[in-house]
Amino acid sequence: MEIKMNLRPKILLPIVYCLIVCGCGVAQMPKTETVTSPSPEIRAIKAVDIVERADQMCKKENDCRMALLLYDQAIKERGESTDLFKKRGMAHYALKEIDLAISDFSKAIELQNKLKKQDSSLYFIRGLSKSLLDNEDRQSTCTDLRKAEELGYDLRSEANFEEWYTEHCKKVH
Repeated sequence: MEIKMNLRPKILLPIVYCLIVCGCGVAQMPKTETVTSPSPEIRAIKAVDIVERADQMCKKENDCRMALLLYDQAIKERGESTDLFKKRGMAHYALKEIDLAISDFSKAIELQNKLKKQDSSLYFIRGLSKSLLDNEDRQSTCTDLRKAEELGYDLRSEANFEEWYTEHCKKVH
């Protein structure tokens, strides 16, 4: 008898809680439903919101470190995307994490090549990033910059860069 008395409060407590807090009776307790993952459309909306927030953090709030975490989350939720790798690469670039920036720009170029597309700005920013490395591979840097120019990127639009390009890349063939 003592054992049953000790168990009774443990059994009644959740029911009483439900009656008081939820206002539901035992018969009215909601059925548990199987939770499924959000639809691709919902995930896409969420990922877009995450990307917009990350863009705002890095550009306006100067918090590229937090933006990187949000870009990582968006990539996990949305999948691999040229745009996401380019944006994450730009955040790494802003933080002077040049090797990581180059890696992301390379991934974006790889994804574009699979889609039979090419973005001249990706080649330019990857080439620019390579030019900042201590162990700079001038040949690889110039290859990217030539490719950017070939795809229509106007190197003259970059302040002081045309001079660097002419000095370093026009000599290398």
